[in-house]
Amino acid sequence: MLLAAEGVPGKQIAAMVGCAEPTVVTWQRRYAESGLAGLEDLPRPGKPAQLPEELRDRVLELTLSEPPIQFGATHWSSRLLATALAGEGTPTWVRSAPTPGSRASRRHQEFLAILKQVAAAYPRRQLHVVVDNLSTHKHPVVGAWLERHPRVQLHFTPTSGSWLNLVEAFFSIITRQALRRGNVPTVADLVAAIERFIDARNDRCRPFTWTKDPDTVIAKATDAAPQDTNDVSYGALVLYRNEDAEAGERRLFRDA
Repeated sequence: MLLAAEGVPGKQIAAMVGCAEPTVVTWQRRYAESGLAGLEDLPRPGKPAQLPEELRDRVLELTLSEPPIQFGATHWSSRLLATALAGEGTPTWVRSAPTPGSRASRRHQEFLAILKQVAAAYPRRQLHVVVDNLSTHKHPVVGAWLERHPRVQLHFTPTSGSWLNLVEAFFSIITRQALRRGNVPTVADLVAAIERFIDARNDRCRPFTWTKDPDTVIAKATDAAPQDTNDVSYGALVLYRNEDAEAGERRLFRDA
């Protein structure tokens, strides 16, 4: 309106402010009809806003800044925003369960220590331990201990069955939320980013919620019938619900 008052043509105003010329004409007409009141936003069609105006403004304010360092994430997600707002005392709604963090080492020494701890906790009982094909689980030192303790038996998941391992989901979450958009020029920076994220996750974690019963999982894993590779359900199972799924509450894992 100020440019129009100075006599600038509508086409030139549109080029200067980055809009179409009909938009300039519309605002000039509204101002001519109602004065300053004509420049206020008019009610828009569609569903009413689901968020209170104050909460909406706070969400927009947060998303224009980086998450606090204590969250260990490079950017906001809807669930991370809910956590931050809840910490401020703002009512929010979260429909899914958070995921657990983990500091477990992958060396054979730590794995053997876990076996010994479980064996001591359940003496004189047959123990069956399900593990993946990591070399740690097949280390000669581990094998020698198992020979001396035949009541402890290892069962290995198929090499194509990574979707059975929930830690794979956590790897996906930490990659998306802490590493992919982060700046980690050195190994030390990478380690620090990972540890910072795990510390933040452990402060607010809860277990995964499984959505498939064991019979369904076993039936899917042992089904030898030919599958249509164009079917999104091929080689995959809806296994659990977690708070960080980007497209809905459930995530699919392909056994590829």
